[in-house]
Amino acid sequence: MGDALFKLERWEEAAIAYGKSSKLNPDFFGSYHNLGDALFKLEKWEEAAIAYGKSSKLNPEFFWSYYNLGQCLEKLEQWEDALCAYRKACDLNGEF
Repeated sequence: MGDALFKLERWEEAAIAYGKSSKLNPDFFGSYHNLGDALFKLEKWEEAAIAYGKSSKLNPEFFWSYYNLGQCLEKLEQWEDALCAYRKACDLNGEF
């Protein structure tokens, strides 16, 4: 449901759906990553950063969560933390 709402650019509803999904299966990184994407579209940088952080802890090999976390931290002007997130993304994907 969240994916369909996201594609329809119904960010708030998508965020709610992804939030419910993450509660139903708290060990699935994808729900947190997608929640972060929806929150990012809503410009809720701090909440998105938390979601991407959870995603990266659940799947430390998924570089997109680190990259997107870096973008959120940039918006929050947390430069050092953003740099660390970007470095981790680059470490995971050398072509990045």
